[in-house]
Amino acid sequence: MAGRVQGHPAAATVRPTAARRIEQGEMAMPDATRCVEADPDDGILQAPLAAMRQIVDNPFLLLFIGVATPTVLDVLWGVINILSVPVVKY
Repeated sequence: MAGRVQGHPAAATVRPTAARRIEQGEMAMPDATRCVEADPDDGILQAPLAAMRQIVDNPFLLLFIGVATPTVLDVLWGVINILSVPVVKY
């Protein structure tokens, strides 16, 4: 639906913004919390969520990463320290 710019000397034709189209009910509001299949009737194409967004949105995964990362690093550090101790000859 095109409209005329008020007060513009050439009275150019402009397209309404997405916000105006949503207010007028011509376009559905995208759901930012999940990814849905693209519906040809609503006129909105939604991309799948990025991998980093899926990780950050999951508190249990963040808890697991926060506990597992220092644990693995400390175990590796300990193994390296044990292996770096020189062997004593009797």
